[in-house]
Amino acid sequence: MKIGLFIALMLFGFASQAQVLTYRQGDPFLFCTKGRDDPSRCWWPMPPYLGTTYMVNPACEPNPYGKPWSADDVASFEQYATVCPAGQRPGGWDSAAGQPEFVPNYH
Repeated sequence: MKIGLFIALMLFGFASQAQVLTYRQGDPFLFCTKGRDDPSRCWWPMPPYLGTTYMVNPACEPNPYGKPWSADDVASFEQYATVCPAGQRPGGWDSAAGQPEFVPNYH
């Protein structure tokens, strides 16, 4: 009984630590390189060679006249900060099938 309870708690603990990406249909490559698919988003990812990991839209806060960040902006940025650093270095897109947001379908 105790061993079964221990195993169940361990499995629950491992499952609760998994990060689920809720944007771009769970595609981490596309999300980490292009960000959310929303032209009015308040942040977008930047290539690491530029010295920063993201850029804030000038039309949003912290600009005193900018629009506030939406719940999607905040949630997607939190996911970006936790999911994307797990890849040690970014890979390039190499496919004859087209742009990454169109393979296998638009996402």
